[in-house]
Amino acid sequence: MNRYHKLISNSIVFAIGNIGSKMITFLLLPLYTYTLSARAYGIADLVQTTVSLLLPLISLNIFEGVLRFTMDKSNNKSSVLNIGMRFTMYGSLLFMVLGFLLSRMSNVSYIGFIVFIVIMQALQSLLSQYVKATGRVTLFAFNGMLLTFVTAGMDVIFLVFLKLGLLGYFWALIGGLFVSDMYLFWRGQILASLTLKKVNKDLEQQMVRFSLPLIPNSIVWWATNAVGRYFVVYFLGATANGIFAVGNKIPSMLSVVNSIFFNPGRFPQLKSLSRPTGKNSFPMFLGFTVS
Repeated sequence: MNRYHKLISNSIVFAIGNIGSKMITFLLLPLYTYTLSARAYGIADLVQTTVSLLLPLISLNIFEGVLRFTMDKSNNKSSVLNIGMRFTMYGSLLFMVLGFLLSRMSNVSYIGFIVFIVIMQALQSLLSQYVKATGRVTLFAFNGMLLTFVTAGMDVIFLVFLKLGLLGYFWALIGGLFVSDMYLFWRGQILASLTLKKVNKDLEQQMVRFSLPLIPNSIVWWATNAVGRYFVVYFLGATANGIFAVGNKIPSMLSVVNSIFFNPGRFPQLKSLSRPTGKNSFPMFLGFTVS
């Protein structure tokens, strides 16, 4: 009976975290449509779409390996976290260099914001998957709510009071991710688990072999759900994409409800759910103001 009790209690926690945070985001739509033009919102949506593509490439999807191998009781949790952090930091540094070079050689807008959001989202994914795999589902769900509330509060400040427009939108998103990452570091006791000791090479190779095949899987699902945004921008412009992004919020809410019951790995106590694969192993971007 304990297994079923844990299943029900975890479902309730995730329902509160997922539906609550996404519902708040949905209710903020009037704020975005009032303070941002359709073109600005279309650009913001395109930036978020690009971030969701770059995230698995920059992080090598190592956060999926962290989720899988942390739940394996035969592995040292600290070693798994250190390997995940190592790959995340290396990928982030490389992406910063590439972003700097690209900004110098092209006229692509908002490269700096894309770089910062991808890096902070990679860290967010790593830490949130780690605390989830260690059984702290309440912390995981509350962090999703915190990310949303902080981002929403900063949206009000930057968009309504300071009237920063699209730049304010991006700064609010970065601020929310920063607060969330710091909260996970603190409550998840991440620093206590990080060491400078030599990593377990065998474990590292296992995690890489598990994570790398999930990159094309993530990209295919991204293409299925998001590649149309680029065609809308190319043929109709950013304004049309902004209108499309707003209209897409309703089916996105339905997807959130579905993800509560079909999100592998959210119950690390149940052995039958200890090996997440396929579409739903790719984490939801909790708190993102544009899906």
